[in-house]
Amino acid sequence: MIKKVSSLLVAGMLFVFSVVAQSNSSYFTVQVGSFINASPEQFKSIKDLGFLHTAKLDGNQITVYIGGFNDRASAQKVRDKVAARGWSGAFVQERLLADGQTATVVQLGIRSTKKSIDWDRYFKAGPLFVLLKGSEVKIVTGTFPDIAAAKKELPAIRKAGFKDAFVKRVNSVFLHEVNNFEADGVKRELIPLDLDKRVATSSSNPPANVPGSYDYVGTKSVGKVPTNYSTNTAQPRIRGKIKRRSVVELQKVLKSEGAYKSSLDGYYGKGTSGAYRKAIDNNRAIQKYAVLAKYVDRPGLSGSSSKFQQAIDNLLDDPNAPAVLDSYNTPVAKGYQAYLLYTAIGPNSEVNALMNSAIREAFAGQKLANQPPFDYRATYAYQDLEQLILHLHYLHSAPGEEVAVPCWLFQIHPEATAGAYSKYSGANSNFTMQSCDEFLFWDEVRTMQAIAVDLNGDATLNKAALAEAASKRAQLYVSPKAVNSLEKKRLENWNRSLWNGLNGWAARDPMHERIVTALKITYYQSQVRLEDFFMDKGFDKSQAEALALSTLQTLVGYHLERFA
Repeated sequence: MIKKVSSLLVAGMLFVFSVVAQSNSSYFTVQVGSFINASPEQFKSIKDLGFLHTAKLDGNQITVYIGGFNDRASAQKVRDKVAARGWSGAFVQERLLADGQTATVVQLGIRSTKKSIDWDRYFKAGPLFVLLKGSEVKIVTGTFPDIAAAKKELPAIRKAGFKDAFVKRVNSVFLHEVNNFEADGVKRELIPLDLDKRVATSSSNPPANVPGSYDYVGTKSVGKVPTNYSTNTAQPRIRGKIKRRSVVELQKVLKSEGAYKSSLDGYYGKGTSGAYRKAIDNNRAIQKYAVLAKYVDRPGLSGSSSKFQQAIDNLLDDPNAPAVLDSYNTPVAKGYQAYLLYTAIGPNSEVNALMNSAIREAFAGQKLANQPPFDYRATYAYQDLEQLILHLHYLHSAPGEEVAVPCWLFQIHPEATAGAYSKYSGANSNFTMQSCDEFLFWDEVRTMQAIAVDLNGDATLNKAALAEAASKRAQLYVSPKAVNSLEKKRLENWNRSLWNGLNGWAARDPMHERIVTALKITYYQSQVRLEDFFMDKGFDKSQAEALALSTLQTLVGYHLERFA
């Protein structure tokens, strides 16, 4: 058993280094050189090779770059052309994605480097950045402290003339700020990209990038911000005046580690917050798994090999996706064709024809285990987007349909999507959705899951089981419903059985004990945080406890089932 666990740990760490070494862990650009008082006119000879962007140095000095590439070979080809046109000092610069932060932006549009761009129009939306790939220029505005803040600004951005704007997350390494040089005549001050400085703070509120585990409601933040914390992770703040079992369990393990000195009172106050911080700062196992967590992909359906699913997932991000969609004649394909048409020109007869045809093809003549909550034989006129989105979800729930609802649909239309889930959840067991939850962006949750994955005894991960868990977790995040008493009892039994098994395993060897202790700390901290998430949704303490356990089961249940 010891050898098995050791091999798992070694394999995990080797996985970290192998992932870092892969090419997709890097981003490449071509550095033309550093110049004083440089102007765009000086680089006209190479402008057709890619988008020119800059970084400010001291005084009037800037470094000029051209293009952005996912691989070194593509960057090298452009570098050779740049050198051939007189810039012999140009070289390929590699940037590690691990050095970046997760940034929240709003995408305004996609343009080509081969055509002029109306920068005056785009600057109406706010500070601009570009994401580059070959001749493609994605124009975004931001950055925002979190998705909620970006969504709050989205209506105004769309009103400013960007009706197809949407929120997205990117690694800051890919972001190039647009200033007077990039905009070729539009005067903007060169400002270094610094995500943290763009997060608004006040004396009454902690900085948006400080995790709630560092404070509790009613107190000021204590401690420093971890350097690996993503600024756009919107975690709920922990309530300090509610007594709960999850906090008692956290206090127990923190006390056993010598980090917590007070009584087991079940209140998440300064003592518990400080003890948790001390534990994660000193526990080597937690530190190791926190590193590993950075390189473990989020489980879910986003890695589907289906060309059609990928087209749906990237419909608003990949200019080739609509063409792929048009090549299919399925109900779901027609539904998303109708969506694109509606968002482009509004309600019209063609949208109605596409959606009504899709609904009939999806349900007519099918054996239905449950009656859909709408009349699929009726003819509908889609006068508002909310109804169209609701019927898109009906299409995903049709018998035999395996295409999952994409995350972007929820991110762009949260209220309509949540309403659809609420109306149609449970009507068909085949209803699936992408892993759209934010839970896996929380540090304690990511670390907890990394430990659980390492303890998984399966030689090959069951992708179907992971997809099912991700879909359930996404629904808990988007449109949670209170758990009935029988389900709550089952979850409590699962939780108790899991820890009985883990504690028994921990007693066999000191190494096992260290791993289980790290898991306990992150598990109970995650449980506390999840309870506050659901209480923020309006559930009472008892309901939140059950929903938190249900979410934890989707996160670690499959990986740790041998212990339960």
